[in-house]
Amino acid sequence: MNAIELNAVNYQHKEFKLNDISFEVPQGFVTGFIGANGVGKTTLIRLIMDLIEPEQG
Repeated sequence: MNAIELNAVNYQHKEFKLNDISFEVPQGFVTGFIGANGVGKTTLIRLIMDLIEPEQG
């Protein structure tokens, strides 16, 4: 069973895009997001939490 699952999620805001994001996090696993400033870490978390709506997926 997955605690988090995204399938082919797309999101765009102005010049920023997330394209075809898919991944699963099994229940009980700890996952982190790392990357440079402005690459979409916070946006991805907001999509997971349903704070913003994806264009697709």
